[in-house]
Amino acid sequence: MSPRTALYGIAAGILGVGLLWAGLTVHGWRRAAALVPGLEQSVADRDATIKQIRHDQTIAQEISSDYQTRLAAIAAERDILRARPVRPVRLCRPAPGAGVLPAGPAGGPDAAATAGAAVPATAGPNLGPGLYGIADDADELAARLSAQLSALQEWSRRTVGDAR
Repeated sequence: MSPRTALYGIAAGILGVGLLWAGLTVHGWRRAAALVPGLEQSVADRDATIKQIRHDQTIAQEISSDYQTRLAAIAAERDILRARPVRPVRLCRPAPGAGVLPAGPAGGPDAAATAGAAVPATAGPNLGPGLYGIADDADELAARLSAQLSALQEWSRRTVGDAR
């Protein structure tokens, strides 16, 4: 074999390897190009999801701000109610040593009081502040629950309603 023939063989081998590399590269591009429509759809889905999440976060922040404002108003109203004077509420107890008096004739609400109906009694402790405090706590709890329910309904209306 002459050196010239060997040189042609080496050049043909290098050219063959280059053509094989070029063919495999083009084949890889074609396979990747087949995946592009699916990737474009995935990117579009991801972008839509991100947009929906941002929209929902904006709604949540607005509703949370409104809810916090309502809670502050409830707390202010509670402070006003707690500052007002309360009427005394007392339970009367029979006076020590007082026996049961005989019952008088039966009468309706318009009947005059009889001597038999009067029972000597002593006033018990003032229960007013405790009773009114419990009532104020119950009113505050009802207002808080109402505010929370309103916020949840608004969230549902604005998020689920948008999905329809």
